[in-house]
Amino acid sequence: MDEDQITQDVITTQLDKIPQGIKGLIKNGDIRGNIEQFASMRGLSTEVARAVENEVMLVLLGLQERENLFKNIKENVDIKDEDAQSLLTKINQVLLSPLEDSFAQMKKQQQAEEALMGDEDEEYLQTLNRDDVLAEIENPRPGNVRMEKMGPSDERPVTETSPKEDLEERGYSGGADPYREQI
Repeated sequence: MDEDQITQDVITTQLDKIPQGIKGLIKNGDIRGNIEQFASMRGLSTEVARAVENEVMLVLLGLQERENLFKNIKENVDIKDEDAQSLLTKINQVLLSPLEDSFAQMKKQQQAEEALMGDEDEEYLQTLNRDDVLAEIENPRPGNVRMEKMGPSDERPVTETSPKEDLEERGYSGGADPYREQI
């Protein structure tokens, strides 16, 4: 299994594990807009805002500890200490503090999983690279193959294809589109 697939699997697994409050913020909250607004108030660039957003998403997914957010921002984002602290204060006030109960629930769940985790799972998690996770979040590969259930036990790989390729596979070579109504 290649690293991109591993990264995608980890993100999907983490999305399934996190509490509903955090899922709601990820799906419906304007995380990017809020962080960009906080960054522009400090005169920071959009690139800095996106890098901070990535760090916040790793915390929301449970892939990084919330307590290490300031340290991770300092290590991975080119930003001054006072700007990082100001951004972190705003992010905590607006985005993270309302989810205290969800974070506590997620932490308990992670501790329970760690207690049950075997050596094999630890090796799997150690193969993950932070940069690979971020790259997959920012730029998902459209050609990844996924499995789609066809019946009770049938599975077939499905790939993303362009409409032209799909028509050629069905024996259509050109001319008027047989799937469009003629005007």
